[in-house]
Amino acid sequence: RKSKKMPPRRGGAADPEKKKRDFEEFYGSEEYKHLQFLFKMRKQSEHELKDLHNGSDDILGEWTDILAAVFKLVEGFKVPGRKSKSYDQNIFRTMVFKRVQDDFIKIDGVTYEVVNSVNQDHFDCKEKFLNIFFHIEQGMDDDYLQVDTLAGWKKDLINKLKDFEKKYVKHAKSTNPILSKIHLDSMQPVVDLYNACVNLDNFHKLSKTRSFPEFRKKALTEKFVQHLTIVCEILKCYPNPEGKMLDQEYSIAHILELLELEGWEEVPPLRFYFEPLQKAYRELVKVLRDMHKAGPLHCSYYVERNLAMTKKIYELVRQYNIVGILAGDELKRDQFKFIYKIHDMVYSCALKDYYLTSAPNSVVRETVIPELTVFFTMLHVRDIDDKKRSDDLKKKKKAEERAALGLSEEEEEELKLDLPTQPTTKKGKKKVEVDPEIIEQARIAALFKRELARYGRTWVWEGYYKDDDDRKNAWLAGAAALRKINDQVLEDIEDFLMLKGFKQGPGMLNIEAIHKRIQNDVQQKRERLAMEQ
Repeated sequence: RKSKKMPPRRGGAADPEKKKRDFEEFYGSEEYKHLQFLFKMRKQSEHELKDLHNGSDDILGEWTDILAAVFKLVEGFKVPGRKSKSYDQNIFRTMVFKRVQDDFIKIDGVTYEVVNSVNQDHFDCKEKFLNIFFHIEQGMDDDYLQVDTLAGWKKDLINKLKDFEKKYVKHAKSTNPILSKIHLDSMQPVVDLYNACVNLDNFHKLSKTRSFPEFRKKALTEKFVQHLTIVCEILKCYPNPEGKMLDQEYSIAHILELLELEGWEEVPPLRFYFEPLQKAYRELVKVLRDMHKAGPLHCSYYVERNLAMTKKIYELVRQYNIVGILAGDELKRDQFKFIYKIHDMVYSCALKDYYLTSAPNSVVRETVIPELTVFFTMLHVRDIDDKKRSDDLKKKKKAEERAALGLSEEEEEELKLDLPTQPTTKKGKKKVEVDPEIIEQARIAALFKRELARYGRTWVWEGYYKDDDDRKNAWLAGAAALRKINDQVLEDIEDFLMLKGFKQGPGMLNIEAIHKRIQNDVQQKRERLAMEQ
């Protein structure tokens, strides 16, 4: 009687040879490559994944490859119950949200509701995702994975992938729409800003080759000013990731107005300060264009956490405050250009070494430059006054000649008054008349503007002295006295004032030493001129 063969017992020890083959196949599989990639991103890269933890409240980087690798594991290991077709960063981002203690979160002063179920769901999703990486780290670190441990480790990994897959599907349907709306609403100031910036920048680029109506530029500029001002107001109240807040005054409209001034590139003192302002503005535009290209997915929903943007805004405002103090309006620019000429005059003569050295510089700074400034200011007043008198005489003579010929007086150029837009009545038929006082103020302003264009600014140092008749008469008396002195004597006065830099204070020189220094300076200038030719 033949005995029957018994079938192999189920649940017994696996075939050692099969376990070995499975182990070798695993290390050559696509799934192992994905595991290696994820392990490297978690441990060795500078990606946000490296620092992701249960308390993380946002992600801004690019997660497409990481999420794709996780999904490839779900596919490759045939995780049961899979419903997702991919893992989308838009969905995953709302899993990395701040866990609030109550049902509300305040972002940049605005309160948003986050109910308990939403709060718990995004936290659980993040926890399930991190569990996958904790398990990968366990298997990929050292020599944990062996022939005998691989099967159990893979089983546990599949279970963790399954847990995340379930949470992902639920999160995408219920929680993501709620948190995505909070994201979009809270980051709207940044989105509005970079959209306005790109529109204005594109307009400037196109306007170099095409002409556009002025109202388009005005509308785009107003939008940019509006949205950058809103962002700046937020940055005044909330510190950026480096702990800094916007603590200086600013006017975005004035910044743009300054940058559009014509001719500052040709004026050395203005160029020295305007170029850093222009550079700061262009760098901000570049950052905002990059943010526009990246899209809201890579912008923080806390406005102040957009570090690159905040740093450029702070620098723009810092440079604006420097320019504002020195050249923020037309009067300041005239004063700055005037005092620069005085300094350049001292720097370009034999006093240069004294001007650049701290001890002798006190005499140059406290005596020579102030006295030269007063002297040339009186000459400036004299020249403008003389030109006005000359024009008045020419005008009078011309009027007499026309009268002798029986001609009427020549009409003056019509003043262009800068008046506010006239509102209309409710019926929209009749315009409301402008207040006569406003018209008179506009007329005075227009006359002053025309005088500046014709003659320049008479009272350059307005604001540096008490503006009353006595002081103005003193300036005019000085100018009148200089009018009686010939040009050679005026040059002697200029030399006399400059020589004080040698004759007073530290480094005082005798006549012979002064003469030698001046001769050396003249010789050096001649040599430089010869080399340039």
